[in-house]
Amino acid sequence: MRCSLRFWVLLGSLALLFVTSLLFSLSLRGAALPYLETPDWELSHKVKLVPGYASSRRQGSPLLAQQRTCSCQTCVGDPGVSDWFDENFELDISPVWTRENMQLPPDVYYWWVMLQPQFKPHSIQQVLLKLFEVIPGQNPYGAWDPARCQRCAVVGNSGNLRGSAYGKLIDGHHFVMRMNLAPTVGYEEDAGSHTTHHFMYPESAKNLPANVSFVLVPFKTLDLLWITSALSTGQIRL
Repeated sequence: MRCSLRFWVLLGSLALLFVTSLLFSLSLRGAALPYLETPDWELSHKVKLVPGYASSRRQGSPLLAQQRTCSCQTCVGDPGVSDWFDENFELDISPVWTRENMQLPPDVYYWWVMLQPQFKPHSIQQVLLKLFEVIPGQNPYGAWDPARCQRCAVVGNSGNLRGSAYGKLIDGHHFVMRMNLAPTVGYEEDAGSHTTHHFMYPESAKNLPANVSFVLVPFKTLDLLWITSALSTGQIRL
């Protein structure tokens, strides 16, 4: 009898939790969230699934069509070399967050904060101001020299690399970019061992060698608070 009662209590609790979670999720779709602090923006602005930017397309510029973006035999940045790159790369978007581009366009900001909704309100401007007191606010990759040939390899964590024997090919690039907890020890023949830039979220952060650049991929303002705390006090406090 006791077992049966406990079973029905547990089942009822799970059902209540499911219904509460469902109602809460539905309410988020139609309600304004407290962390979307946009006093100067239109609150009725509709969020796009993918943000758009008011910029000229790369293939629309005759000047760009005549210029080479590097001195390699094939440059993916040259118009017409890669349809995928031409369609997705935006010239006017900085790859890093700096003091100069702190104010995101409305659709970009809404798209970004909805990637991982958080329920503790933070002012993005205040968070970024604190962050740039700890780290430089300039773009460290602003220099661009079309006379150079720099080759990059972006290495994912797919198991498809096993047995590929791509290790030497990957390590032969000037820049080797890896993500999260990508393993290399024991997989050098297939995944290589050289790393110049490691992209991570706070949840997957790990200690890196001194010659490897850490690149934070922030999905929420808590991620920015995390890196500010880690680089200032040495303690992770959110």
